[in-house]
Order: sequence, then structure tokens, then C-alpha cells
Amino acid sequence: MTKVHPLDPNPKSGWQPKIVFLDRDGTINEEVNYLYKPEDLVILPGVPEALRELKKAGYLLILITNQAGIARGYYTEEDCIRLNLVLDTELKRAGAGLNAVYYCPHHPEHGIGKYKLHCHCRKPETGLLLQAEADLMSCRIPSGDTLYQSRCILSEAEQKALSEWNRSPEGPDFTNCFMIGDKLGDILAGRRFGVRSILVGTGYGKKEQRAAAAGSYDYYADTLKEAAKWIIRQQSIR
Repeated sequence: MTKVHPLDPNPKSGWQPKIVFLDRDGTINEEVNYLYKPEDLVILPGVPEALRELKKAGYLLILITNQAGIARGYYTEEDCIRLNLVLDTELKRAGAGLNAVYYCPHHPEHGIGKYKLHCHCRKPETGLLLQAEADLMSCRIPSGDTLYQSRCILSEAEQKALSEWNRSPEGPDFTNCFMIGDKLGDILAGRRFGVRSILVGTGYGKKEQRAAAAGSYDYYADTLKEAAKWIIRQQSIR
């Protein structure tokens, strides 16, 4: 029996997206504890060039970021959104703008009020990636210069149903989708979602690599530029 898509009665048949999901802090910009001030934002060397090459190769660039500083009360969701806009503006100047940003504002232990939550969007959970997928399939992410930003608004049941759809024969082909991050939590989120995942040696990456079990990631790259080259190379060897 053909499986029915849980969110879209007319899903894209044989959908083969080209997406690079990216962690933010330690992967795109220098790791700063609870970054939210624009003046503290420093984009890592080679990042604009790497993202520009991925865009030229036809990949969508989607940021997937845990923002526990919101949960702890160190800054607001509006501060996070503002910082992401500053980051995207800087990247756009180099022809490397982002397509969308998805952020998790929760923390299961140290959150305050509504933000203290055992959610399904905080990496290594897959809620933010599933939300991005749902938004792409429904054409919610604009194609222009406006940066789309969102939390995960899918219910737990919708996330479960979409995950099951992805694993079905009718589900999408994620061959050309990748996750890049400097923490094993990023890698695990990507693998749980169903995409190949790359650990980069910036941020916490080198430390994480030393602690990683064999086979924990699909590729290790010292920099995002090296990771981008590896991704683009995969197209030519298929």
C-alpha cells in the first residue's frame, strides 16, 4: 500500500532536495559563550568562500542551532533573530547568504518558565530538520533575499509521522543532503534525520573528534571549506 504523506496531500513525487544543514556557533562563526551581541560576532576564515561554493553547486543553506541562552534568560528570541540577520547580512556581502534559520530556545534542565522543556527540537533531536523539510515541501521558505527564521512548530505526532514517511519507499531521496557541525550532537541529529554528516575541526570539533567512537561521523574536515569541497566532490562520484 502506498504511504500517504502526513502533512501534504499532494507531496512532491521523488523529491530529491539539495540541502546543507549547518550548525552556527563554532561552525560558521567563532565559538562565543551565549553569543547574541552583534559586536561579538566573528565569522570564521574561509566560511563565506565555502558557503558561496555550495550555493554555486545548487545547495540550499539552512542553519540549525540550539540557543540555550534563550532558555537560561541570558537573551531573548528577538536577540537571537537579530544576530542571525546580522550574520546573514555579512554572508550576503560575500555572495553566501543563508536560505533559512531554525533555532531551538529550550533547555531541559536550565530553562526558565516555558523554555524549560524536554523538547524534540534541541539537537541531537531532529525537530528543527523536520520543520525545515516541512517548510520546504510547503514552499514556506521564500526564494528571495528575505531570511526565513523559525522555531519548530510541528507537533510531536507530526514529527513522528514525517520521520516515518522519510523512511518509507515514497519518502524523499536525501542523497544530496548533509549536516555539518562541530559537535557530535550535530552529527547525531543529521544521522537520525537521514543525511550524511560531517564533523568540522573548528569550535569544539577537534576535541569532539578525539572523543568520538569509530564511525560516529561520515567525514571529518578541518575547516568548513574542506567540508564544502568534499560535499561537492560527492556529486562527481555518484
